[in-house]
Amino acid sequence: MMGHISGVKARLKAVIPDLYVLGCTCHSFHLCASAACLKLPRTIEQFARDIYNYFSNSCKRYVELRVCQVFLDMKPNKLLRPSQTRWLSLQMVVKKILHNWQPLTLFFQGALLEDRLQSSQNILNALSNPVYKLYFLFLNFILEAVNKLNLEFQSEKPKITSLYDNVTNLNKLVLKSFIKKEILDFFSLSDLDPSNQKYFVDLSQLYLGAKVEQFLKENCENLNENDIKSFQYKCREFYVELCVQIKKRFPFEDKFLKSITVLNPDKVMSGNIPTITNILNFFPQLKDLCNLEDINLECPNLKKFVTHILSLPHFSAAAERVFSQLFLIKTKPRNRLDVKTCQSLLYIKYYVKDKAESIARTSSSISTFTGNSPIEGTKKPVMVYSRKRLFQALVEKPCSSSSILYEPSISNNMETDKLEGHSTVTVE
Repeated sequence: MMGHISGVKARLKAVIPDLYVLGCTCHSFHLCASAACLKLPRTIEQFARDIYNYFSNSCKRYVELRVCQVFLDMKPNKLLRPSQTRWLSLQMVVKKILHNWQPLTLFFQGALLEDRLQSSQNILNALSNPVYKLYFLFLNFILEAVNKLNLEFQSEKPKITSLYDNVTNLNKLVLKSFIKKEILDFFSLSDLDPSNQKYFVDLSQLYLGAKVEQFLKENCENLNENDIKSFQYKCREFYVELCVQIKKRFPFEDKFLKSITVLNPDKVMSGNIPTITNILNFFPQLKDLCNLEDINLECPNLKKFVTHILSLPHFSAAAERVFSQLFLIKTKPRNRLDVKTCQSLLYIKYYVKDKAESIARTSSSISTFTGNSPIEGTKKPVMVYSRKRLFQALVEKPCSSSSILYEPSISNNMETDKLEGHSTVTVE
């Protein structure tokens, strides 16, 4: 896809020389984190998979785990499966295992006496080894920072103006954890080589997260020096590989990404931006659509110009969401749906969703009422509406700002005479 010689990117650039190409940010950071995790011992990931596989096909074991969770005054919850294709799965798996570390230890102590399986013995040995918990605490710290950025850029709102600043901040956060401060002050991100060992701080000065430092202080007697050194060395390799992959996949020297940061609302409201006409140098075709003298003023040309820039996509998650919606529409019982029919259904789905959100944003007040809950003896505010009436209102008056009356939709286990107050909800 992104090949410079015969890929789709190269073929499109041959037809449209001024085409700007940017890889999917979310997919890129997923690949960066996956490559960095390969620097850690393979037993860490296998340990997470062994725990899930032990419970995956046994309801009895899940019930016994819940008993251990309740015994330790914890809310019962299930474990997650590690996945290579889901972008945010690994950190959630690590977080779940850390949260259930004590219940899991208690469960496998009993399972070993009852089943006497080798898998139970291996998992219990790992749970009793503090080095494994160190790795999980470190992964929870660093993957949370990566996934926070990944999750932010999966939003369908325009985020390209803050892309460069957010990626730069994440890269600096990782570099500060193992690179000397004077080196970071001297080199720019595009010129710095994160794999140069001369720039590294001492292993004892690595920052691996507050929880890791606290755990090392509390369990220093149970850890020997060689295990700590090996853990710190592996974590530093993780940092190095993560920074190398980020530098490889994200263009820090891209002048366009730097220039459009001036369109970030925070910088615009600061009043320190004198002009934005320099962005036109990257898109010559916009010069014919906008008057250069009027771009810096509050006029329709400015809105037109900024709208064109914000339309640039920074991820491909939206397209993948459409694939998921299509799989929900074209199912096995409806496998003979025509392409135009599927397309029309998708248009209707997104049209109703956008209009409903628009009505919710523009409405000045929403009147709700308090009704009896299906559970006897409890009351809570409920909003009752009819999807059919909502769809008819959107179709009949798609752009109207007038009031829309939502008719009540009562379920089978709720009777009309039990409703207190008004039985309609008015959006003004």
